[in-house]
Amino acid sequence: MARDAVVGLLLIGLAITVWLGAEGLPKSPLGGQIGADGFPKLLAGSLGVLAAFLIAQSLLAARRRPARADRDSVPSSPEAGGAADRWHQHRRAAGMLAIGIVYLAVISTLGFVLSTVLLLLAVAIYSGRALSVQLLLVAIVGAAVLDLLFVILLDVPLPPGFWPGLFGSG
Repeated sequence: MARDAVVGLLLIGLAITVWLGAEGLPKSPLGGQIGADGFPKLLAGSLGVLAAFLIAQSLLAARRRPARADRDSVPSSPEAGGAADRWHQHRRAAGMLAIGIVYLAVISTLGFVLSTVLLLLAVAIYSGRALSVQLLLVAIVGAAVLDLLFVILLDVPLPPGFWPGLFGSG
């Protein structure tokens, strides 16, 4: 099994652990519409969905390339790739972390749906995808599906952002 698929499975396990841990948080009458368990569940659900995408992407990539080409192109150990390759990987990971931090910083202002559309676009572009109408549609549909998943299916209220105030409903 590909390394990304294994990491994805571990992340799904972490997401389940966080979700179950959030279930144990005490309920407070002062918690308002979103209780103390709301944000951890939001993060756990997001992590689970993104981990599932990572697993799917890994499995699709493994089906597309022959096993021999995979062995020839990937160094057998981190040392075999050289220090420059390792630093490049660390910089890429730091960039992804920065995207996640910006997402968390803007979600309450921009709202879940717009922030998630921008997150999906940023991650795809950072990963080397070209901005296109198709990519924009995937980001919009992805954010809408996540919104429906959390709001309708899981009954987790999400930050609406400043949008309701613009239309007189906030």
